[in-house]
Amino acid sequence: ILYMNEQWLELVGKTLSEVEGKPYCDHCVFSDCMCASSLEALVSGEESEVFYYPPSNKYYKAFGSHFKNKEGESIGFIITINDVTDMALAQKKTEEQRAILDTVVMSSPDVIWYKDKNGNYLIVNPRFAAMLGRSPEEIKGSTVQQLFNREQAFRFSQSDERALKTKSSWKDESKITFADGHSEILDIVRTPLFTSDGELIGILGVARDVSSR
Repeated sequence: ILYMNEQWLELVGKTLSEVEGKPYCDHCVFSDCMCASSLEALVSGEESEVFYYPPSNKYYKAFGSHFKNKEGESIGFIITINDVTDMALAQKKTEEQRAILDTVVMSSPDVIWYKDKNGNYLIVNPRFAAMLGRSPEEIKGSTVQQLFNREQAFRFSQSDERALKTKSSWKDESKITFADGHSEILDIVRTPLFTSDGELIGILGVARDVSSR
């Protein structure tokens, strides 16, 4: 180590005289001290991971570059770490919310699906998959024309178009025969989803069995 600024010294709880001339890995703040090969990877432009530093109770992200002489030769490294705590906590909260949403969707007794603006199914829950006798993974990326017969595909496409035209939820009912042979009358709600700028991103569909009603 040739130099550390005051912020870094404060993180490691040292003075400049205590770290000057010492091996970098003896005074780093990473969970696993970085050897020369990992430093090379860092400065080569590879994405570094966000890491948690317990003493400061914060999250950081490291960036590296070569330190060069007047001839352009690399004679060392400049390592910078940025405090990304706010971003990391926001991402963590988003992941937790997504996990909750995934649990709700996947455990729901309703038939649930999400299609992108091009009509490709991106998310379907087990009930939707059971309707077709396939797995959710097999359905992902397919269109309504590839999954349903011609009459059903035409009817479903029309309902999608009506939802898009009105830019609001469109409700209808449809009798569907499942892959196992039983039929259900489904109350279907299709809702177009838009960005804050009004750009269409997809359609969310939810269908509930109302046969008994």
